Amino acid sequence: MTREEKSIKKQKELKKIANKEKTKNIGLIIFKTLLIIVSCCIMLIAYSAFIGTKRLIIKETNINSKLIPTNFHGFKIIHFTDLYYGNNINDKQMQELVKEINKRHPDLVVFTGDLIDQKKSLTKDQEKKLITYLTSIDSNIGKYAIMGDMDNEEIFTNIMTTSNFTILNNQAELLYNEGYDAVLLVGLNSNIAGKQDIDSGFAYFNDPNNNPDIFTITLLHEPDCLDYVLSKYKTDLALAGHSLNGQIRLPYIGAVQRKKGAKKYYDSFYEIRNTKLFISSGIGTWNIPFRFLDRPSINFFRLIKQ
Repeated sequence: MTREEKSIKKQKELKKIANKEKTKNIGLIIFKTLLIIVSCCIMLIAYSAFIGTKRLIIKETNINSKLIPTNFHGFKIIHFTDLYYGNNINDKQMQELVKEINKRHPDLVVFTGDLIDQKKSLTKDQEKKLITYLTSIDSNIGKYAIMGDMDNEEIFTNIMTTSNFTILNNQAELLYNEGYDAVLLVGLNSNIAGKQDIDSGFAYFNDPNNNPDIFTITLLHEPDCLDYVLSKYKTDLALAGHSLNGQIRLPYIGAVQRKKGAKKYYDSFYEIRNTKLFISSGIGTWNIPFRFLDRPSINFFRLIKQ
């Protein structure tokens, strides 16, 4: 073998070794990349399951309006919703919920549906515990609730009435606060459940002797039905649940999950003409026990007379 042939053979061997090293390095890079991706996914899932679903947030907002009576200036409202009790809500979370509500000494507490996960059956002990927690919620004027699309009417009625909540089933009540002037609280049943009757809920406005400009608060479960409400009646403040604000939210994309009844309105706040719509992110989780960039929360409002 000539010197030239030996040189060519050596170069081929070196090239072969280099190619093997290159292939090995590429494989190592791919393995490390996959390991990083899998690790990130595991951390995101762990965060969404164990951190994102915990540590309640209180969202405080002032509601300013000329229609608010002077005797309601500073009136405090707590709104919570979508508890899905029996899913992944534990005693510690319920204790925190009651504590955070009561420390604010609300004048009015409202719940806008989906008390229990439809797929769950509560034991007698769980039901008793839930009643104890809900009964422990304090309010100066009253506690009101409407049913969600997942609520069983008999179970919901038993638990809420035993817990001293007044259920508004397409009904309205005049609320008074140390004076003669009132605000109107309307509670509408679930539209998805086929039990909503808007005309019954807003019957107050069909009486010409009543005040057409009364400050009105409307409780909804599904926020999308507000458009139909506003096509017939007026409301100044609308409080809804159901959407969980998406439950899983991504940067620049927002809500990933848009449920029936919350496909148009699903974020935390909208202003529709003269109506302010607030949608709570809720307390529990629906379908999957995860939350991402969407912590459980309650809304805390103060009415301010302009």
